[in-house]
Amino acid sequence: MEQDICASRHRNNYESQEAFQGTRSSREHQQEQIIECLLINPDGMTEEEISHTVGIRRHSCSARIAELKSLGAVIRKPLFPGSRVLEDSRR
Repeated sequence: MEQDICASRHRNNYESQEAFQGTRSSREHQQEQIIECLLINPDGMTEEEISHTVGIRRHSCSARIAELKSLGAVIRKPLFPGSRVLEDSRR
């Protein structure tokens, strides 16, 4: 069973658990879109750029990125102090 990486934030609230289970297919689709986006942009992208390119809301994009980071599928790399760009971890 897939683990909700935000479970501790919402203290395993029943509604949050149900929402997590009910959005599985859309989460997986958004994760795939983010990976594809990063694969065609070898220099990496910011979260805002990914959100705009993929066409998903920023908070949803942030959640999918957090999930992908926990799976080791994407990493953050600093370009300059205070800056972070996401890239596919297979690079």
